Amino acid sequence: MARLILALSRPGQSCSAPESAAVVAVNWGKAAALAQSLARVAARLELIPGMNSKDVEASVVPLLRALARQGTAHLHLGSTGKVVRLDFQGALTGGVCQ
Repeated sequence: MARLILALSRPGQSCSAPESAAVVAVNWGKAAALAQSLARVAARLELIPGMNSKDVEASVVPLLRALARQGTAHLHLGSTGKVVRLDFQGALTGGVCQ
């Protein structure tokens, strides 16, 4: 599974990883673009309770644009013997809550 994930993240490159490793990369720009598209279609089809297209543009799309600016997050999980290690790089979320 780890080799498959690595190969998908780097097309055209031959990748290898220990059998016990897993890598997850989230490109927030691409994920947010897809989420915006889905939210707009869902609003147009009246699939979001209490929200129309204007509501989605006013409240959901700005949040997704902010998320898109977070770059790429990487989670790396691996083990050596009895030691398990989880490394994280990037942003899972952005902004400030008050």
